[in-house]
Amino acid sequence: MMRKVLLAATAILGIWMALPGAAEQPKPADGLPEQIDFNRDIRPVLSNTCFACHGTDDKKRKGKLRLDTREGARLAL
Repeated sequence: MMRKVLLAATAILGIWMALPGAAEQPKPADGLPEQIDFNRDIRPVLSNTCFACHGTDDKKRKGKLRLDTREGARLAL
């Protein structure tokens, strides 16, 4: 019984590996960088959408969450 299961699993794996692209790593979409850079890719998003309420101004900051500094972003609330 165990031999049949092992044989079936090996056959399925062999067929899967023979499919085009099955063993390849996914490639980034056209125009996307290979590696994410925080200052280039993440900081602008935070700046445009989050810093107004979670930035340097103590009076405007909501929920005691500060995202403009590493320490503030990693602080347990």
